[in-house]
Amino acid sequence: MKQLVIKQSMKTTIYLLLSILTIACTGNTTSNPDFEKNLATAQKFIALHGVEDWQSQAALIHDDLDWQPPVYGESTYGKTEHLKR
Repeated sequence: MKQLVIKQSMKTTIYLLLSILTIACTGNTTSNPDFEKNLATAQKFIALHGVEDWQSQAALIHDDLDWQPPVYGESTYGKTEHLKR
């Protein structure tokens, strides 16, 4: 009897979590008014990276960049330091 209650409780929990996940993933993903402009900038940046045009890439980086390197314990730095690396 106790196992039946546990199984029912687990099923209910799984259904609830799946429902929440489904609802969360069905929202409007293009609600940012600058989405198309940002997408075009990102695609241009990646294309420039592919042809190693560093100067054109640097022009696309915002002056207020606060870069966090993917190395544990490394401190953040700005655009100037990022372009030197």
